[in-house]
Amino acid sequence: MSVFFVGVLAVGATRLVGSFSLATTIQGEQARARNLAELFLTEVLRARYAQPDEPDHWGLEDGEVDPNDPLNRDGYNDLDDYDGLVSQPPCDRNGLPLDGYAGYGVSVEVKYVDPVNIDVASALDCKLKRIQVTVSDPKGKTTTLRALRSSASANDNIPQAATTYVTWADVRLRLGDEPQPRRRGANLFNRVVAP
Repeated sequence: MSVFFVGVLAVGATRLVGSFSLATTIQGEQARARNLAELFLTEVLRARYAQPDEPDHWGLEDGEVDPNDPLNRDGYNDLDDYDGLVSQPPCDRNGLPLDGYAGYGVSVEVKYVDPVNIDVASALDCKLKRIQVTVSDPKGKTTTLRALRSSASANDNIPQAATTYVTWADVRLRLGDEPQPRRRGANLFNRVVAP
C-alpha cells in the first residue's frame, strides 16, 4: 500500500514541477516582450511632439533617414517620425539588432487623439498624441503598451542656453552563462523647464 501512495505522490510531484517550469517559461517570455515594448516606447517618448520648423508635417522629413542604412533611427526627432515603424528583428536606435530578441517583432503607431476620448484617433491635432507599441513574440503572442504625449511636455520646452539632458538610464545584466542579457531602463523626468 505504501508503494502505491509513494507512486501517486511521485506522479503528482512530477506534474507539479512540469507545471511550474511551464509557468516560469511563459512568465519569462511575457516579461521579455514587455521589456522590449518599454524600450521602444521610451525611445519614442524622448522625441519632440512635432517638428519645430514644420509642426503640421506628418512622418519623416527629408534627410531623417539614411537610404544606405534604413534601420538607423538616429534622425527620428519627433513623435510622428515613428508612425508605421516596423522593426523585425528588433533593432536599437543605431540599427543594430538587439541581443536576445530573435523571432520578436515590434510595430509602432502614433495618432492624434481627442483628450475627451483617447481611444479614438482624431483627424485634427488637439495637442495630444497616442503612441502604441506592439511586440509579437516568436509564438505569435502580442504585448501592447500605450502612452500619451502632450504638446506641452518637458521635451518641447526649449531652454535659452545650450543644455544637455540625460533622459534615459539603461542597465544590461548577464547572469552566469545566459546567452541573452536582461535589460531594464527608465525615463528620467528631472529636466529643467525653460522659463
